[in-house]
Amino acid sequence: MIRKSRTIVALGLVVAVSGSALAFADGASDATARVIGKVSPAKLSPKKFKPVSMLAGVETDLVVDGQQENPEKEFIEFGKNIKFDFDDLTLCTVPGGTTTEQAKAACPDSDIGSGDASVKLNESNTVDDEQVTVFAGPNKGQVQLHAYSPTLQASNTQVILGQIVRARTNGYGQALAVQDAPDAGNDAFAITSFNATITKESGAVTARCKDKKFLFKRTVTYDDNSEEFVISSQKCKKKRR
Repeated sequence: MIRKSRTIVALGLVVAVSGSALAFADGASDATARVIGKVSPAKLSPKKFKPVSMLAGVETDLVVDGQQENPEKEFIEFGKNIKFDFDDLTLCTVPGGTTTEQAKAACPDSDIGSGDASVKLNESNTVDDEQVTVFAGPNKGQVQLHAYSPTLQASNTQVILGQIVRARTNGYGQALAVQDAPDAGNDAFAITSFNATITKESGAVTARCKDKKFLFKRTVTYDDNSEEFVISSQKCKKKRR
């Protein structure tokens, strides 16, 4: 289930013509945002946090004509049943301009998950082979999202920095803050989906099932500073023992 609400914070341009007003659209109005979240396993203790794998991602539907307002900042909040713990992870600085294999070779002990992304070049052409790899670091409480596409080649690889911070919304605990969301073709193109699963084996994410659900909230800020938020949830089951 996904609930959607929008808060427009961009400067609205309103022009009165013959007694009528024309409101110009902004990024939040033109795009449709979604947030993706899934915890596995979903049957957990109501009290003790246990290691889990977690899929987290975003999707953005928008018309790509080279003039669109792309996502510029992301703030993904997680309900209090989910926690990040990077204390025992090996930190590394991931080099840019690399393939997935080269990045893993440079930081072999910091790889904590993987996923994929899609880049929309125009309304009829999308690149779907973007490989996303999650690395711990370079500093404590940070992750690097390495995105490489064999089609676009390593010269277009991006390393996106994310910071684990405190959530801003009641009922949520922690959040992933991305202050500089990835661009494509200097914003001529658009990244329409981006996700990754952090593995259970990494120990980077723990969860419990106290309130019978996991919460995910995405607040996206577009290039024109308009803002939109969406919420999704996943049911969980309590273990009796």
